[in-house]
Amino acid sequence: FGELGGADIKLLFNHDGGALLARTRSGTMQLTDTAAGLRFTADIADTSIGRDVRELIARGDLSGEMSFGFYVDRDEWNPRRTERTVTAARPGELSVVVDAAYGDKTNSSLRRVSAAFTEAARLRLEIHKHRMTDHV
Repeated sequence: FGELGGADIKLLFNHDGGALLARTRSGTMQLTDTAAGLRFTADIADTSIGRDVRELIARGDLSGEMSFGFYVDRDEWNPRRTERTVTAARPGELSVVVDAAYGDKTNSSLRRVSAAFTEAARLRLEIHKHRMTDHV
């Protein structure tokens, strides 16, 4: 992801803005960009959703799959425009999810962002934004 700067990145449950678990602005989540991908640690809130998420992970109902919503700063396409490679992006939010688009490739310990996952995450974020707009 490159420079993370002072952006306020939120950790959510299932991309739900009402299910906040932690955030960088408050210091309850830390992000590190590594050669292998984006790594994070979080002190999950002691709220009903936070306790629920911790319990579901402890029981194995949630396996630690993650989904990342982010903004594409730079990308490249192959000549037929069938494959996209994101070369620079900024995280918008991270979510603990029930079912990630790429399952075992998106776990909560460490992951690598592929072009296909990037596009899937962008589309999910757009859907989430539309849902939020429709409810306002």
